[in-house]
Parts: sequence; structure tokens; C-alpha cells
Amino acid sequence: MPDAGDGCLEGGGREFEGGREFDLGELDFNSLGVAEEGFRCDDEVPHCWDEWSEDAMLLKLTSRFVGNVYVIECVGRVVLGEEVKALEAALVVAEREFTQIVLNLSEVNRLDSIAMGLLVRYAERLGKGGGGLRLAAPPAFVTNLLDMTKLSGMLPSYPTEEDAIVSFLKERSEEEAQGRKGRRVLVFDESADLCVFVRRVLMGQGYDVRSTCSFRDAKILLRVDGVDYIVVGPSTPRLSAETVVHSLTALSPKANVLQLAADFKIRDAQEATDALLQMFGSAGPRRV
Repeated sequence: MPDAGDGCLEGGGREFEGGREFDLGELDFNSLGVAEEGFRCDDEVPHCWDEWSEDAMLLKLTSRFVGNVYVIECVGRVVLGEEVKALEAALVVAEREFTQIVLNLSEVNRLDSIAMGLLVRYAERLGKGGGGLRLAAPPAFVTNLLDMTKLSGMLPSYPTEEDAIVSFLKERSEEEAQGRKGRRVLVFDESADLCVFVRRVLMGQGYDVRSTCSFRDAKILLRVDGVDYIVVGPSTPRLSAETVVHSLTALSPKANVLQLAADFKIRDAQEATDALLQMFGSAGPRRV
């Protein structure tokens, strides 16, 4: 949750980067080719801004987690009002469990000074906790702004979402390789709730667990760091279990593959916990 001293930046709010103070209210927006009330890049927009419908200017957010990295995808505009409130609410949710956050800005067409202040504030706070906020595929007007305000170091940018995710995963992999104690587990299922349940149960037993609801993200995790166990849940309707197992074991051939039965997600919580722990107490792949 925000610190008592953390307030949303107003037009003249001040921020700090590397001990240097700058004033967002004093930025020359005209030099960036942006509107007075916010940043925009006309070259990125196919029509005049005033011709856009109201629906086209709304902010849509989708989020997911890839191991210990939380990803928020933004589509539309990020400006003072409901849009900035929605993004801050998403960041608050992410910060409850994650310190490494990737913000995908590839479909953002407008971003004002209040929104930039919000990103700076969270980048600084996450950095103090050993994490950070990184930008994926930011439009040219955002990268130009970061360069002009010398914020590129605080808000690193990457050409693709995968590049930004992997940058976090590699850092964590190198750090944990030295002090890792528990055996490594990857949990994959399209149900976020099932992933959280399995992850929490196994972490309570000392396992080093990563989980994801995306098959593509599961492969990213395995490319960065191999595992000892791969747990495949029952909710993989887009792909057969055989396809999932074959693709994931090709990336981590030494891993034991454990598949959860179709009724696992509707079992009593204690029964499901007992079955999961029994599965990990047995050698070799099996289904529970």
C-alpha cells in the first residue's frame, strides 16, 4: 500500500532520480510534440485525436504473473482521472505479492504527466524493496520523454514484453542459484486460483516454486531456468496434456512431470493438499 508520504503528483509535483530534482510541471511539452494536458504522439495515431470515439480513449488493463514477475498490459490512454486510478489500483494489487512488475505499453496512445509521476513513484518504491518497474515496447513518445527527463535508468525499457520479463527472471535466477535450497518446481494451469493453491502448498514444504497460467510463459520460465518438477494442471483446454508435457519436458528434460487429475480442482482442500504432498513424496511421474 502507498506510504503515508506518497501522494499522487499534481502538475507541479517534484520527483527525484539519482539525487537530481526535476519538476514535472516545468517540462516543455511542446518540444515533445504533445498536448498541454498530456503526452501524445500524433504520428502514432491514425486519426486526429478529436475524431476518436469515447470508447477508443478508454484504458483497458489485463494482468498475469510469470513466475515472480507480474505483467500488466495497457491498451488506450493513461491520463488523469479514471484511467490513472485504474492503473494505480492494478499496481496496488500487484505490489501485494510481487516486487518485479512489467508494464506493457505497446498499445498506449497517450500518457500524461500525472501518469508518468505514478510510474516514477512505483518504480522508486519497488526498487527500495529489491524489485523494480520495467516498461515493455513503449511507444516512441514515451522513450523520448524518458530520455529527456533522464528517467531511463529508473524506468528501463525493453523492445518486447518477453525481453522485459526475461530481464527480471535472469536476475533472480542468478541470485537464487547461489542460495537455493528447495527443489525447483514449475506449475502450469490456466486457472490462476489453482496455481496459487499448489504454489502455496509446495512453498510451505520448502520447494522453490514458479507458476503461470500461460503456456507461452511456462516455456519462457524454462528457457531461463530448468526445474526438478513440472506440475501440469487439468485446465489446459486449448492444448492436449500430451502436447503440454512434450513441449515443456523438451526444455527441461531432467524434470519429473506430475499431472493433476481432472477432479483435483473440486476436491476438498485438505484432500487435495494430502494428494499433492503424497505425489511429491513418490518417485517418477504420476497423476493424482
